[in-house]
Formats: sequence, structure tokens, C-alpha cells
Amino acid sequence: MTKQEIIEKINDFLIEELEIDNEKVAPTADLRDDIGIDSLDYVDIAAFVKKTFGFKIQSEDFEKIRTLGEFYEFLDSKL
Repeated sequence: MTKQEIIEKINDFLIEELEIDNEKVAPTADLRDDIGIDSLDYVDIAAFVKKTFGFKIQSEDFEKIRTLGEFYEFLDSKL
């Protein structure tokens, strides 16, 4: 899977499933402050990643990720 495919899948999930405003979904957006991801959203994201990409994200990994761009990079490094 290419990095662009990863980005598209994550962005689609955020916009369609978590109902995040399309304009907020940008690589520089802070997951907590700009996008508004909360602890329940992280559970949904983790389930989506496991289903879509085939691996489980640990809570320690989420603690290190601040921006959406960092999240893309993290996923790309795991695949």
C-alpha cells in the first residue's frame, strides 16, 4: 500500500465515520487540539487501523503522535 493510499483511507475514515470537518483534515493538524480527537475516537481509530491495515496500535504509540502527518508516517512505517 502506498503512502497516498494510507492518507486517503485515514482521511476518508475521519471525515465519514468520525464526522470531522473536511477543512480540518490536514497533515499539520493537531489530532487533539485542531481535529478534536478524544479517547473514544482513539478506540474507533484503533479498530479501523486493525481492520484496514492488519495491526493493532498500542496506546503508547498514540501518546507519541501529535499531528495527522505524524500519524500517516507512523502507519507508513508499520506497513
